[in-house]
Amino acid sequence: MEITNGSRLGPYEIISRLGIGGMGEVWRARDTRLDRSVAVKVLPAELAANANFRARFEREAKTISQLNDPHICTLYDVGDGYLVMELIEGDTLAERIARGPLPLTDVLRFGAQIAGALNRAHAAGIVHRDLKPGNIMITKSGAKLLDFGLAKDGSIGVSADGATVQKALTQEGTILGTFQYMAPEQLEGTEADARTDIFALGAVLYEMATGRRAFSGKTKTSLIAAIVSSDPIPISELHPTAPTALDRIIRACMAKEPDERFQSAHDVAMELSWIASGDAGVTKRSGRSAPAWALAVFFLVIAAALGAAWWRQHAALRRVVPVRTSIEPPEGSAFDFKSAVGPPEISPDGTKIIFAATTKGERFLYIRDLSSSDARRLAATSGAQSPFWSYDGHSIGFFADGKLKRMEINGGAPVAICDAAEGRGGSWNAEGTIIYSERYTPVFRVPATGGVPVEVTAPEHHDVTNRWPRFLPDGRHFLFYASPSGSDSPDNVICVGSLDTKMRKVIVAAASQPMYFDGHLLFTRDQTLIAQRFDDKALAVSGEPVTLEQHIAFDPIFSRAFVSVSREGTMVYQEGMPPRDSQLAITDRAGKVIQSVGDPAPYSTIAISPNGREVAFSNARIADLGVWKIDVGRGTKTRLTFAGVRNHGPQFSPDGTQVVYSSTRTRYADLYIYDTRTGTEHPLLITEYDKTPTCWSSDGQLVFYNAGRRTKAGTDIEYVSVADGKAHPYLATDAIESHASTSPDGKWVTYQSFESGNFQVYLAPLPWTGGKWQVSVTGGAVPHWSGDGKEILFQNSGALWTVPVRLGPTPDIGLPARLFAVRPNGVTNVLYAAMPDGQHFLINQGTGDDPPPQPLTLVQHFDSELRAAEDRHE
Repeated sequence: MEITNGSRLGPYEIISRLGIGGMGEVWRARDTRLDRSVAVKVLPAELAANANFRARFEREAKTISQLNDPHICTLYDVGDGYLVMELIEGDTLAERIARGPLPLTDVLRFGAQIAGALNRAHAAGIVHRDLKPGNIMITKSGAKLLDFGLAKDGSIGVSADGATVQKALTQEGTILGTFQYMAPEQLEGTEADARTDIFALGAVLYEMATGRRAFSGKTKTSLIAAIVSSDPIPISELHPTAPTALDRIIRACMAKEPDERFQSAHDVAMELSWIASGDAGVTKRSGRSAPAWALAVFFLVIAAALGAAWWRQHAALRRVVPVRTSIEPPEGSAFDFKSAVGPPEISPDGTKIIFAATTKGERFLYIRDLSSSDARRLAATSGAQSPFWSYDGHSIGFFADGKLKRMEINGGAPVAICDAAEGRGGSWNAEGTIIYSERYTPVFRVPATGGVPVEVTAPEHHDVTNRWPRFLPDGRHFLFYASPSGSDSPDNVICVGSLDTKMRKVIVAAASQPMYFDGHLLFTRDQTLIAQRFDDKALAVSGEPVTLEQHIAFDPIFSRAFVSVSREGTMVYQEGMPPRDSQLAITDRAGKVIQSVGDPAPYSTIAISPNGREVAFSNARIADLGVWKIDVGRGTKTRLTFAGVRNHGPQFSPDGTQVVYSSTRTRYADLYIYDTRTGTEHPLLITEYDKTPTCWSSDGQLVFYNAGRRTKAGTDIEYVSVADGKAHPYLATDAIESHASTSPDGKWVTYQSFESGNFQVYLAPLPWTGGKWQVSVTGGAVPHWSGDGKEILFQNSGALWTVPVRLGPTPDIGLPARLFAVRPNGVTNVLYAAMPDGQHFLINQGTGDDPPPQPLTLVQHFDSELRAAEDRHE
């Protein structure tokens, strides 16, 4: 049965898919007659098409519908191949256990409720046969059993990984259930009865109390052998404070022989309730005398008091030991977190992560349930970036196609909320308000349903950017990152803002996105994750910061670490790698290395002097973001810039005596000129947008640069007059244009543009007249002229290419020819510069293969490490 959003099944209007299980798909729907939300389960085609199954199924459904128990999911209706059930909000027990063992009070309360529900069904002649944490929901009112009895006469098998799957109905001796919770007789394929459910109940209770499965094995055979012939580790060994009576109940439930187990779920429920009441071990059934009873109580009280004092003083020991696991990208893809794409984000309840990954050059968002090894691609998210979760974890927000969008994670198409050219993070509160930022904007708020964005931070603070906002628990205040003077400035801070006022209260100095967890502010410094106590009412930090994790991957350009934390104490991050070294070298036209230049280092942008004797470069190492000069013959280095900010993009003047470069020492990346003769520098152009120089014209009068505008996505080409410092546009369209390079005669400009949907190299006159000619054919970037102006050089697909040109009123452009491959360096996309003689090149290539992509690290119960770190500081 093909079901989509908006479909109708009788009076039920399908809204969105909730999940997929062994018995089919489950959808959220609306009962149009009663105007109430329901869950609709659609049976798989192979089951719905079997007349015998349908007849048995309908009979049993009618029986189950008569079960009136607050802890059994209510069956409302049966249709043609579908069921209509109560819509339950909450987590499955499996999701709750994934966060650690349950408190004893919850084990006893939920266990008694589950046992009571089983007893009600058993009295009606219904056996569940597939009782497991995934079929139990934890709601505000307690536990509720799902799929109750629907597998009794069906044939449900088990896959190799333990997941319940459908099998042919005619099979004999089919193993029914899910391996980890099956009784020995169930593994033999014999008829199951109520005591089979009791065995599964014992396994569920064990997992609730310990956080681990009762039986395990590396293979299906070893798992079956464990269930049939061995006993689980006693709870008392894993948790010495657990009542021995609970251990006894669980062992009795999981006895190998059915006759040795509890014979009814009612008895199990009574025993659990008895422990919960506080009478365990001191009632008349113990046979103790009154004095012995009083003495036992006395010692218990003394022990409890001493234990409580020790318990408070050793907070780290109250916590579950953190569990670390690695998460690989989906098969055939690679994680993609760089630039504005954004790091993985963990759901508020810590059960899922959303992340970007690239497959065959195309980027999508993926969602992975942390209880599964598979990730699900969200097909309608091509090119999406900066994803974030709704407060309830049922939806996501992200940026794509110049819009802020939202999308339900279980189905449905993305819905545009408002225009947002280049997203820089978002957050979604419980009231349905989203806050977000773009590239160079204040923080905005907008309803998740759509509307007109409203500024909630004030531009008059002269910040370059306010970004990476994150709501605090009250849903009115939020944290955000503010940069008043550039992405690498020591003046960058984390602030608190408000939906009600445009406040900007500085909290700490930091150059990363802020996060909040349980009374703590989290941020990174030098790739180290730091936590500091934070009062979300007083909006102030206190105490000393403590270190949680080191070597967190960090993007210094976008000031964001690749880490996320949930409200429940789960963390996901990617380990950082230092910038990969590259090697500068001079090659001939065949790519043969003639001479190495300098030592290996993370070279970023490079330029060769007009006489070919010096190389200017910028360094990608975070601690050394400066402009340097190397003497090609001697290999000596001279540092040109010393400001503690990002300096990059050097270009030589035609006579080689000056270097123009970009620096973030002011509000934006502005242009400065360094005079190598005097060792002095002066500003060339300061504006309210970023600029990166790409060439100095041959007559020395103009400097061309990439202009990053605030008003729209993309980059324009502009130039500035060296004489008077006035800026002029050269090419400004809705497409990205950049890397302009002027011809030796100063009459032509070659540049790269994304107007065709792929970067290509173009040729146009100077000044601009509107005419242009395409130079590359299959793609091209970073064009340069040869010294004699008779060829244009460019990069494409990791190789250097050349195109012969004959300039005139109408240029004559030849066919591109591949010269040689240049190994990517992992730092910059600028891989070469042309030497003046036209026969040699300066290349900037990697010194080895790219390191393998780093997996994600998942840390469950990371709050234990936080408490332990704080204890060490006290």
